[in-house]
Amino acid sequence: VTVTGQDDDVDDDDVRYRIRTAVASSDARYAALTVDEVELINRDDDKPPLNLAVGELIGAVTEGGGAGVFAISVAGTPTATITIDMTVDDPTEIAVTPVSLSFSAGVVNQQQTVTVRGLDDEIDDDVQNVAVRFTVRSLDDRADVYSLAPLIGPNQDDDTAAVTVEPAGGRTDEAGASFAFSVTLESEPVAPVLVELTSSDQTEGSVMPQSLRFTPGDWRTAKRATVIGRDDDIADGDVLYAIRTTVLSNDAKYGGLDAADVTVINGDNDTAAVLLSTDAITTTEEGDAAVVSIGLSSRPTSAVTIAAQVLPASGRAIEVSMAPTSVTFTPEQWMAAQALTVTGMDDAVDDGDARYAIELAAQTADPVYAAIALPVIEGVNLDDDTAGVTLAPLSGTTTEGGGGFDVTAVLASQPTASVVLALTPERPGEVAAAPAELVFTPES
Repeated sequence: VTVTGQDDDVDDDDVRYRIRTAVASSDARYAALTVDEVELINRDDDKPPLNLAVGELIGAVTEGGGAGVFAISVAGTPTATITIDMTVDDPTEIAVTPVSLSFSAGVVNQQQTVTVRGLDDEIDDDVQNVAVRFTVRSLDDRADVYSLAPLIGPNQDDDTAAVTVEPAGGRTDEAGASFAFSVTLESEPVAPVLVELTSSDQTEGSVMPQSLRFTPGDWRTAKRATVIGRDDDIADGDVLYAIRTTVLSNDAKYGGLDAADVTVINGDNDTAAVLLSTDAITTTEEGDAAVVSIGLSSRPTSAVTIAAQVLPASGRAIEVSMAPTSVTFTPEQWMAAQALTVTGMDDAVDDGDARYAIELAAQTADPVYAAIALPVIEGVNLDDDTAGVTLAPLSGTTTEGGGGFDVTAVLASQPTASVVLALTPERPGEVAAAPAELVFTPES
């Protein structure tokens, strides 16, 4: 007789039972027999269940070193050691400690903790959700069939993409003085970063180099640029301009980033002035001329015309001529001086030296030159005339018989009013002068 155990799928331990016997026969001797029972044990093949569970991550995982913990528990009693290995999808973002846990056989309801620590990558990559994955190994077949779901470990970023410019401003001057500034990145880019530099006013200052390139390999190294002042020859005072920055990159965090501009003041070395070779001249009635050179000390922003006018002294006529009566300087041709020529004129009158003035006026849309008060050039035209009467000849003979002697009278200069020259003989009874007087007018 074969007795076979039956599986009840119940964890009910080993069960003792008997096989009872009963004899049936028409043979009275056998029918009266009592046969021993057979005692058997049905060995249970059902084990209590094991439950493996991963707990919730507690604590903030950050790139600054912040860590969180979670628990792994085994509910039940393993019949063999249970090993749980752990790996992370991105080992540059987080690390787990330990990387493997062992749960001992024969110990009921065990729990262990795992630490998740954030790693710093210096990249502005926001929060990175990294999976922690589990592999279960055991000879206890109840555990070996477990597949634990991954745990997501969010690593909080502590990096910010930024471009730092230091110093934020400086000074140059038109004599060529310069200053330098540095540009740095505040986080590691994932693609090259180009910082383009341009001057807002090339006539005031320029920057070299005109671009700075950073790569993921050298981003920590500051790059330097130099701003050099430029001379514009214009008396425009100290001028404010900027070195503008433009950030280009395929890195989404850096591409188009608004970096600070550098504020620069270019010191002026030009002074607006009208330059004269002299402020006093002398001409003569003999025709001697005087030359006045006129120039500008700086480039004008628009054409400057210097108009000149001769003003005689009060009560006097103009005794000089001037050519030209104006000179013009343009922004393109301003460096060469231009001349005014003043020439004395002869009036034949003994009127003394004639004083005069040359008044100058600037006509321009350049506000600096338009505001300049120009000096007056003082002039004198030297007289070459002397009042006098000349008689010729100064000696001669007359006769009582009526013989005459002619005397000619000439004025040395033109009179300003009639001149009467009276002729009176020393001995009226001896000679007579006819006419008795000579009259000279300004016209004759």
